[in-house]
Amino acid sequence: HHAIKKPMKLDWIEGASIPEVYATCWLNLFMEAGMKEGDKVVFHAGASGIGTAGVQLAKAFGCDSFVSAGSKEKIDFCLNLGASAGEIRSNDIFASIKNWSPEGADVILDPVGAEYFEKNLQVLGYEGRLVIIGLMGGAQSNLNLGHLMIKRQKIIGSTIRARSVIKKNDIMKELSDNVLPLFDEGFLRPIVHEALPFSQCEKAHSIMEANENIGKIILSLD
Repeated sequence: HHAIKKPMKLDWIEGASIPEVYATCWLNLFMEAGMKEGDKVVFHAGASGIGTAGVQLAKAFGCDSFVSAGSKEKIDFCLNLGASAGEIRSNDIFASIKNWSPEGADVILDPVGAEYFEKNLQVLGYEGRLVIIGLMGGAQSNLNLGHLMIKRQKIIGSTIRARSVIKKNDIMKELSDNVLPLFDEGFLRPIVHEALPFSQCEKAHSIMEANENIGKIILSLD
C-alpha cells in the first residue's frame, strides 16, 4: 500500500522524484498544518526537493508562498515555479518575510530547526503553524511561551519514517487521490537536478554537500 502509480505523462526517472518529497509535503502541509486556500506559506530551503514540491502544491491549491534559498538563481527558479517572493539566505530573510506578510505567515515548513526557531515564531501569524521537519541548524532552542500563547501558534514536529504502516498507507492513499492526477493535468511537474548511475552515488552526495542541486538527484539502477 506504500506504492503509488506513476503518472502516465512521466518517465521512470521523473516518477522516482515524486514519492518522498510529495508525500512529505502532503503530510506536513495538509494533514498536519491544515493548509487551505488563501494561506501564506514559507518554505526554507525552497530550491530543495521538498521546497520545489511545496511551492507547486501551494500554487495548485490557491496559496501564496515565500522561499529562502542559497542564491539568486535558486530564488528565481522558485519564482518561476510559482512562489510569490523570496530572499537569499545570506540576507535578512526574516525581515523580508515580514515585508511580504505583515500579518504573519500562516504556515512555515522548516528543515533548519534551532537556528531559525525563535525568528520563525516571530514571523508566524496568529494561529500560525510551524512544522519542523529537519534539524540542520541544531536541536536546542529557546521558547517564549507567552508569545506562543498570545498568538495561539502551533509547533508541530514531524517525520514520516517513524509512523506506523497504517498511517503511511493513509498518507500514500491521499497522495494518490489528491496529488498524482495533477501531474497528468499539467499543474505539477517533477524537478530533477540530475540523474546518475548508482555507481556514481558518491558524486551525487558531493553535489548535495556543495548545495548545488535544485530539486532531486536520482540514482538509476540501469
